Amino acid sequence: MADSRHEPDLGPSEIDEAIPAPLLMNCWKHHGPTVLARIDAAVAGGEAAVRALPARLLQLGDALMDLYLGRLPLATIAAEVLAQLRARAVLEPAAFVDWVGSGGDYRTLELSDGSRWVLRASPVPGRHVHVHPARHSPHSIRAVANAFRSAIVALAWARQRGGDPFDVALYNDARRLLELPPVGSIGPDDGVGELMGRLLACARSGPPPGGPAGTSLAGVTADSGRSR
Repeated sequence: MADSRHEPDLGPSEIDEAIPAPLLMNCWKHHGPTVLARIDAAVAGGEAAVRALPARLLQLGDALMDLYLGRLPLATIAAEVLAQLRARAVLEPAAFVDWVGSGGDYRTLELSDGSRWVLRASPVPGRHVHVHPARHSPHSIRAVANAFRSAIVALAWARQRGGDPFDVALYNDARRLLELPPVGSIGPDDGVGELMGRLLACARSGPPPGGPAGTSLAGVTADSGRSR
């Protein structure tokens, strides 16, 4: 039986607090700039806040996920999705449920940067439009939950302690916090290596227009990881 703490549609919480109703999005899973801002906030909160990340990351669940790493802030994503739903006259709950149902229980919209987003019906009152990046959407990467958790904590440790998130010892320290077994190596082309590299590239690209201030992760090095 699935752990109920992993269920992404239990209702408004840190999962969706950053995106306006009636949209529902698990921002830990699906919006890279938000993930980077939350890593940065944990680092600013000191070691205790970094050590608290594993409990917050229960919201990632256990399955594969698609993480958007483009430059559209949540406010723009929300505005574009809502505008398209209004244009189709399917924003209200009943109309939306019928529209999604007639499309095979999901619909896909394309936004201004070419990214594609899947819309499904959510049972959460007041948040009936469940949004997440489409598989293989531009500006997105598919991630395994435990690799994503490990990458987030390793990036936070690298900033908190100083160091390279691709350093195996530092990375395995992060995995111990998550109660995950150590790994023998990290390469730029394996799952976690690519994921951390893409997150760092997203950080270096600067904040999205109208988004939060730039993340301190922009200063984290990955040079030694790239030479492995």
